[in-house]
Amino acid sequence: MDSMLPLFLFVASVCGAATSDPAVLVYGSTPAGVAAAVTAARQGHTVLLAEPTGHVGGLLTGGLSYTDFRTRESVTGFFREYMDRVLAFYTRKYGANSAQVRDCFFGAHAEPHVSSQVLREIMAEQKTLRVETGWKLRAAERAAGSRNLERAVFDTPQGSQDVQARFYIDATYEGDLAAAAKVPYRLGRESTRTYGERYAGVLYFDQGRILPGSTGEGDNSVQCSNYRVIMTNDPALRVPVPKPSSYRREEFTHLLPLFQSGKVANIYSEDHSGILRLQRLPNAKSDMNDIKQAPVRLALAGENQEWPEGDWPARDRIARRHMDYAMGLLYFLQNDEGMPAAMREKAREWGLSKDEFTGNGHLPTALYIREGRRILGRYTFTEHDTQLAPWSVRTPVQRDSVAIGDYVLNNHGHLPQGPLHPQLVEGDFAAPTYPFQVPYGVMVPRDVDNLLVPVAVSASHVGYSAIRLEPTWTALGHAAGLAAHLTLRDSQVDVPKLQALLHGQGQATIYTSDVPPSHKLFLAVQWAGLHGLLSDMVEYRTARLEPLRKYPHGLQYSYAFPLHAVEPEAALEVRLREAWNKRLPCAATATAMARTRGEYLEQAHRACAPAETKEFTLFDVTFDYTKQDAETSKPNKSHYYVKEPVLNIARPRNWTWPLDYRNGKVRIRLEVLSKPAGGAPTTWTLCYIPNRGQGNGYGCTGTDAYREAGVYEKEVPMTAFWQNQAIIWEEGIRQMDLVIKDDSGGAGHAHKRADHERFFPTKVRITMTQIPK
Repeated sequence: MDSMLPLFLFVASVCGAATSDPAVLVYGSTPAGVAAAVTAARQGHTVLLAEPTGHVGGLLTGGLSYTDFRTRESVTGFFREYMDRVLAFYTRKYGANSAQVRDCFFGAHAEPHVSSQVLREIMAEQKTLRVETGWKLRAAERAAGSRNLERAVFDTPQGSQDVQARFYIDATYEGDLAAAAKVPYRLGRESTRTYGERYAGVLYFDQGRILPGSTGEGDNSVQCSNYRVIMTNDPALRVPVPKPSSYRREEFTHLLPLFQSGKVANIYSEDHSGILRLQRLPNAKSDMNDIKQAPVRLALAGENQEWPEGDWPARDRIARRHMDYAMGLLYFLQNDEGMPAAMREKAREWGLSKDEFTGNGHLPTALYIREGRRILGRYTFTEHDTQLAPWSVRTPVQRDSVAIGDYVLNNHGHLPQGPLHPQLVEGDFAAPTYPFQVPYGVMVPRDVDNLLVPVAVSASHVGYSAIRLEPTWTALGHAAGLAAHLTLRDSQVDVPKLQALLHGQGQATIYTSDVPPSHKLFLAVQWAGLHGLLSDMVEYRTARLEPLRKYPHGLQYSYAFPLHAVEPEAALEVRLREAWNKRLPCAATATAMARTRGEYLEQAHRACAPAETKEFTLFDVTFDYTKQDAETSKPNKSHYYVKEPVLNIARPRNWTWPLDYRNGKVRIRLEVLSKPAGGAPTTWTLCYIPNRGQGNGYGCTGTDAYREAGVYEKEVPMTAFWQNQAIIWEEGIRQMDLVIKDDSGGAGHAHKRADHERFFPTKVRITMTQIPK
């Protein structure tokens, strides 16, 4: 375990919500769980993130440090925020042109202690988020006939804990909370007959061919696991690989002929020339992983079958066996006298890293669980969702998409080599895909209304093999956090509203190669993609499907996927205008003068999209405010400052085009959670601060006066603000200042009053939503 982690968890528990019954309970601190918890907390809800182990961050901080995706354009939302912060860390510490920045690959590759620090910082920013470790789920309860989960019971270091949340998110790799709530689930593999999938069931697969012996029959088998071991060849960091107490030389001696004969020429490699994959990280480190179909495997095919439904002693036993095997294999390769001397010396060049997992003997803390339970949800994602739709260069349009993915169908195998194909692990396959959308329904159980499952999602075994990457899981976690918010606010999830919130926070729901979240047309293009417009852009009959162009960094990375560009500056062809007008009759008149693709999409979005797909939340913050806070705030007294990252990081940078927020409205929601008794009339002034300093003025508005706890809402025209001419609206807003005042015609700022105890302390939640003209 990272040595700094226990301190953070103590602070998080003290500073977070005091109640044991949060609005949202997230079980499992995987990256998806962290994304869900942080996202819900950013919306102002109290959140408990309960982790059954002593380790926060799942695989991302537990060993898997070389993130899997195919094209960078597919990574948006919360995971891109994580990557951006990793990149910023290495840039600040080592410089923009450093080897560390190069090796972090835009923030996708991070040393585990850096990933841990970045996630800790993100979570610590949320004052309504409480993190607990060592909370093992004992039970989840629903009342007879109820569609709602009512409570979860945990065994914790402090004893039994009973949590009654309003909304639940199961972010475990195994789907433990969903199973405890008696949500139906799948385990193992479907047959080829179930969904008509080519790679389903028992399978022998090699170099693109399905071999004899492949029956396609289903079973309860899950794909194999292994540890991702952080290695270094820096002598100053290198720690010798320990000899496990359970080490048995005879388990590995059958490997000697492979090395003595020269059949295996390398120990470590990034490609298939070796038996252990080392993938480069910053600071002379590498992430060691299993190589599919290598003659020597780091994964133990067939030895993890009990894991998904095993109790904690069973899982501990399986984890210990995998760790002992991994260290035993390395120890054998580096030390056994039967190994050729040159190979042995090569193997010894790498060891464990002394500054990683310092509380765990420098050993990784998370076993790579590639597959556990998979719930039966409202939608089942299959192989077909990753393949081209008929007469299209895109995958099928998912109208309720909340995430995207871009990775191959990829399975590391199930059963060890046998006599039929002694060189193959049964069940291992890899097959091409195209960038795909993931529907909201995959994480919605069929019979529970206040539970979402963003990791153990509803998918076939084959379909799941493309989803099961941390960026995709994290995108679903991001969506789950916002869905929890909508449920708590509106008592239901309206998917277009959810998609609009995701777009506003920089998460894509359809893949494009040239309109990233920072693009001025991102909202319009994402909305249009959900209505099928992007599927019309390339004529299938004349399209040329070029092979992916590999990125010169790692094996799996490619440049942007071809034929997925929007080209918003391109002239609008007659064929495309007609196709789009057919899909969107409401846009025909509004777009009549559009000359480019971008103009059409922007004007169609403005004309046809419901209001909730255009508005965005500028901030949604809950805080306690004391007189001391007002007196000590800097640089100005009385101010509560809303800046990055509390200010919506995905807000538009231009508030005048393509949507006009400058002349629109702002919806203000003030929820007074507590204030001193006595009914003193109180208001909050909310000020937009100019982009380049206060200068000649600023734009302010105010809440209605309130005398007691409750919710106070109003809409104000943006043009009603005074002195807002100093704001450069084309550059958006970078800061808001909030000031508590009395409304009795007295001293103005409440902290200046002699009877300030009538106003402090107060606890409020303030939300400002921008609505375009």
